[in-house]
Amino acid sequence: MNPSQEALISAARSHVRPMTLGRADHDTTTVAAAIRSVTGKIYIGVCIHLSCGIGFCAEHAAASEMIKAGEAEIESIVAVAEDSILAPCG
Repeated sequence: MNPSQEALISAARSHVRPMTLGRADHDTTTVAAAIRSVTGKIYIGVCIHLSCGIGFCAEHAAASEMIKAGEAEIESIVAVAEDSILAPCG
């Protein structure tokens, strides 16, 4: 793994904070994602899993941050949990 990939993984992992969000045990956040745009800026998002159906995945949250900043081209993306690197969804 190259240093650039390690930095992206580290940026995402620093935002993984498993916690219960609501009253239900399955309302949680346990995944974070980091996107590096073609300009080199890193955008972070977290997963919000809610039983009411309004949750979203970390990749979508990170992409939203990137778009809000006026960027639209992704160089690389990673999704992580506490102990693993995941295949990005979406």
